[in-house]
Amino acid sequence: MNALSLVHFQLSQIEKYLQRDLKDGLVTYNYFFCEDECKLLDRCILQEYFTENEIKNFLILKDINRKCNDVVRIWNEDFKGMPDRELKQEIWLVNEDEGSSFWSSTDFHAIYLTQDKWMVYNTNKHKENFIKKYKYTLYSVPLIAQRCASILNLITACYPETANFDKLYYSDKIDDETVKRYLVKSFSDGTAFNSKTYIDIAHSIELNKHDSLIFNNQRLKIYTTELSYIFHTSQLKVQNLKEDIDTNIFINCYFDGYLQGQNYFEEHFTVTPQIIYGENANRYAQDLAYNYMMAEIPNVSIYRGWIYL
Repeated sequence: MNALSLVHFQLSQIEKYLQRDLKDGLVTYNYFFCEDECKLLDRCILQEYFTENEIKNFLILKDINRKCNDVVRIWNEDFKGMPDRELKQEIWLVNEDEGSSFWSSTDFHAIYLTQDKWMVYNTNKHKENFIKKYKYTLYSVPLIAQRCASILNLITACYPETANFDKLYYSDKIDDETVKRYLVKSFSDGTAFNSKTYIDIAHSIELNKHDSLIFNNQRLKIYTTELSYIFHTSQLKVQNLKEDIDTNIFINCYFDGYLQGQNYFEEHFTVTPQIIYGENANRYAQDLAYNYMMAEIPNVSIYRGWIYL
C-alpha cells in the first residue's frame, strides 16, 4: 500500500468512528494507537511520496482533502458541548514492576495499526490486554484534527487545484488550547533530548525518583524531566513567540505552589504506618490514582486529573 492509499484508508477509519460519535451524541475523546508497524497520518511519508511521484489523477487527493476537512470541522463545530462516552465499568491497572498505573472511566479506542487493517480492542478486557501488551501513543481528537489540518495544508500547497471547498480549515484554526499551546522548540526538534542537561536530569529522576533545584535557599523536588529541563534553561525559545521566555517566572510559580503544597500536606496529612500499611491502604491508592487521572477540573470540560494540571 503506497503512502496515499495508507493515509486515505486511515482517514476512512477515523471518519467512521467520528460519525458513530455524532450519531450517538457522545465523544470518544482518546485514541490509543500501537504504531509498531506503521504511523498514524504520517505527513512525512506523504511529503516524500509527492517528491518521488508525479500525481496526475487528483480524485484520491480530493477525497483525502475532504476527509481531513471533515475531521477538523467535526471537532471544531459538531463536538462542541457533547459529553464524553463513559465506560460501563472503569479500567484500573497497576504495573508494580514498572511502577506505573492506568485509570480511566471514560471510553477510549485501543487500536493496533497495520498497513491494511486496524486491529480494534473493543471490550474492557481486551482494552486492558492492549494496555498491558503494547507500547502505544495517545492521540486525542484535537491532535488527530491537527494532523489532518497539516496534511490538508501539504496537499493544497502542492496541488492547489484540489482545494475545492467552500470553507477550508488550516492548522492555525484548530479550536483547542492544547493544540495552540506554546511549543518548546528544543522539544519539537528533538535537540533537548540529546543534551547533557536533559540526560543528567533524566538519570537523576530515574535514580532518585525526582530532580532537585535550589531556589531562594530552598531545595525543590521536580518529578518531570521536561519541567526540570525548562527550569535549568534560563531563556526558552518557543514556537509561537518571537521573544525568548525568561523561565524565572515559571520557577517562581513552582516555588510558591511547592511551599503551599508542602505546608498544606504537613498540616492536614500526617503519614503514619497505619495509613501506608493499614486496612484502608488500597482505598487510598485507588483515590490517588483516580484524582491523578480522572478527577474533574473546575471550568475545564474535556480534561481531567492532576496529570493535566
